[in-house]
Amino acid sequence: MNKCIQKILLAACIMAMPVTTHAGLIDPGTGYTRDSASNVVQGGGLEWLQWDETVGQSIDTALGTYAPFGWRLATTSEMTDLFNAFNFGRIFYAQGGLFQYSRTDWTAVEAGPHIDFIELFGHTLENDARFLANDRFLMTSAYYGADFKGIYSPMVGVTDDSTRVPGGRNDRRGGSSLRDPASAEFGTDVNPSNAGRGIALVKSVSVPEPGTFELLSLGLMGLGLKRRIHRKTL
Repeated sequence: MNKCIQKILLAACIMAMPVTTHAGLIDPGTGYTRDSASNVVQGGGLEWLQWDETVGQSIDTALGTYAPFGWRLATTSEMTDLFNAFNFGRIFYAQGGLFQYSRTDWTAVEAGPHIDFIELFGHTLENDARFLANDRFLMTSAYYGADFKGIYSPMVGVTDDSTRVPGGRNDRRGGSSLRDPASAEFGTDVNPSNAGRGIALVKSVSVPEPGTFELLSLGLMGLGLKRRIHRKTL
């Protein structure tokens, strides 16, 4: 094949490739990732809107805002798959309304599945006043359950381990009990107030379509290739 033709084909392939720039990929190795410049988590064949984007909103309000753009409420099985992708120390079951809880003892290391999860989905609640500045309380929590039929609102939450300020209002026990474990839980809320919780919205992963410029470039390259082949046959 003529070298010039090879160059044209190579350029066409490059132009057809989607161009994606990453400010910094957050990837804890669970199959769920997020670009640090984005508010969307990718994983499980879905896009997940960060939970801190909808803190303080009701489910109806959040859907009213985002449903026109293809977002919907996450189902029980989708939420279960998400939690089981992280090593929270137990298997969670897709049974809406079932209280499921795991806790992990406090450690001095600020790393692990809980902090990874919170970094992906955003802080829906922080408490600096009652906790040490270098080991504060962090939580991400959301309502879900598009398939849930019941009078309660299913919710999930993940907290990082933390250390309370000695002598503070929440220091009821003192000593080593000032150190709170990390946790992950499924539960229900009888009277959802959305204080410290968002709404778990998902949508199918979108496949980027070629842009106008890319299509035009491919067309021009095709014409150039056709002319060169025609000249060779003369």
